[in-house]
Amino acid sequence: MTSRRQHPKPFDYGHISIADKEALRGCASAIAVIARKTNLQILERAKALVPRGFEKWVSRECQMSPKTAGNYLRIHQRFGSRRDSIADLGIKPTTLVKLATAPDEIVDEVFSRMEAGEPLIGRDVE
Repeated sequence: MTSRRQHPKPFDYGHISIADKEALRGCASAIAVIARKTNLQILERAKALVPRGFEKWVSRECQMSPKTAGNYLRIHQRFGSRRDSIADLGIKPTTLVKLATAPDEIVDEVFSRMEAGEPLIGRDVE
């Protein structure tokens, strides 16, 4: 039996001013970026420590599938130098997974279009 991960209810911003709401959302976004960077660094370190048993280790100790860990590592290896622009553009992880295996020309085009303000979703990247 597979258990589904339940997502918490969204925070109720009803009693908070618009300015504070935007500031709090900015805080949440910054925290998420820091958490992702930290997690990637930790995953890379763990893989270096146990290269042949990494998949088993990550699934048993981190409750993360080896596929998910591999996707995170591929994204980090491919886009490490673009970390800040990825965070600023708000590119979703599913889109990054697709881009991590795409040719350089496609990646450059996607980044150019997003930097120009064009909203793209995973389907557009495909």
